[in-house]
Amino acid sequence: MICLAHCAADRKNTIEYSQSGRGEKMIMGRITNRAIPLAAAMLVMLACGSWAMLWTPTGMERTPSPVEVEVLETTSAGTVLEIRVPGFSAEEIELAGEHYQLLTVPGAGRLTEEGRPAVPALAELVG
Repeated sequence: MICLAHCAADRKNTIEYSQSGRGEKMIMGRITNRAIPLAAAMLVMLACGSWAMLWTPTGMERTPSPVEVEVLETTSAGTVLEIRVPGFSAEEIELAGEHYQLLTVPGAGRLTEEGRPAVPALAELVG
């Protein structure tokens, strides 16, 4: 049920070639010509991705850490919880020509009901 949005491409480029002299150089040349723009594009995406999602602390935590939930009191009248949210990350996204900020809280999921805001949600078993 809890799903964190992480975008990662797990692509491995494998180069297969045979020792056929001239053919080998042609294959290597084609791969190199494609690999340079691809590598440049990946570096730009990596740089933009790390800048696009900035950590905003709510207290002293300077690095992302998960939400902490602690049961303070349990009585027949109810339960008192302390929920500590150390911060959140905000990412600018564009959907259908509109700009939005997508908030992410470490250890939290996201509400995904159609037509509703995709805000962080936390499900925790207490007791």
